[in-house]
Amino acid sequence: MLFSAKWGNAGATPTRGMTTHGSYQWLPIKLPDNFPFPDLWAPGVPHVDRHALLGPKGTIRVDLNPPISLDTMKLVQKHQLSLYFWGWARYRDVFMGTPEHITMFCSEFIPIEKQIPLDEVKPGI
Repeated sequence: MLFSAKWGNAGATPTRGMTTHGSYQWLPIKLPDNFPFPDLWAPGVPHVDRHALLGPKGTIRVDLNPPISLDTMKLVQKHQLSLYFWGWARYRDVFMGTPEHITMFCSEFIPIEKQIPLDEVKPGI
């Protein structure tokens, strides 16, 4: 299963020099208080942050790779694993001399009880 981070620009001007990175990890425990939120990379992928342009009032999605296996998602659904997503975006305003901004996120994927069983999910849907 492929997940993505959605970034939105509430402002009236585009970003300038935007880079972004998203990571995820599943753990058999809840996220520890001292978790370092490292930038993680898929095996064999160059360690390069993604460049993006986010227009005024616009949104973009950035895929978090690699996809998560159906077997792992079944363990998350059974509450045997906890799944966390985190990341950041760095950018500047279009106005000269403005400082760099950074926006960060962290979310836990929490399965709900009334959902389609993962056994019924067909690849490609």
